[in-house]
Amino acid sequence: SDLPQDHAEARGEGYFRALIENALDVITIIDAEGVIQYESPSIERVTGFHPDDLVGQTVFDFFHPDDLSGLMRAFGELLAAREHILLAETRIKHRDGHFVHVEATGNNLLDHPDVRGIVVSVRDVTERKLAEERLRERTDELEKLNRYMVGRELRMIELKKEIKELNRQISALEAAAKMR
Repeated sequence: SDLPQDHAEARGEGYFRALIENALDVITIIDAEGVIQYESPSIERVTGFHPDDLVGQTVFDFFHPDDLSGLMRAFGELLAAREHILLAETRIKHRDGHFVHVEATGNNLLDHPDVRGIVVSVRDVTERKLAEERLRERTDELEKLNRYMVGRELRMIELKKEIKELNRQISALEAAAKMR
């Protein structure tokens, strides 16, 4: 069980740097004020920004305005609790101006001597969000169609009852006419 740890330590910093720099998820390290200290290269694939464009910037400048208050609250809790917190889903600004849907997980490592920051792992979930929206729209369409079909079926039942009643009345009139 010590082999993986010994193996990782033997590989050194270059090994871990290669893992982080080639990961699909974005790794961001921010300080207690929310200033970006490190940004992995994968940020460029997700947002169009080069890591050097972001280091030194306040992370909160890149979130969608509608998400900002919840993120500020979660950031405060993360600072206070000194524990792992899932920041859930949010939207971050792309270089071209649109917003990208992401899942973000933060881990407060401000007290860790080798990190001294909050490590945030970010995954682009835009395609999933778009698929969810398409599914929601399709579900709405099917529910409308279902209501229409159920309404139509109920109307058919009513019409059948009316026809049955009219047939009964016609039969009664014909029977009365025959008696005369």
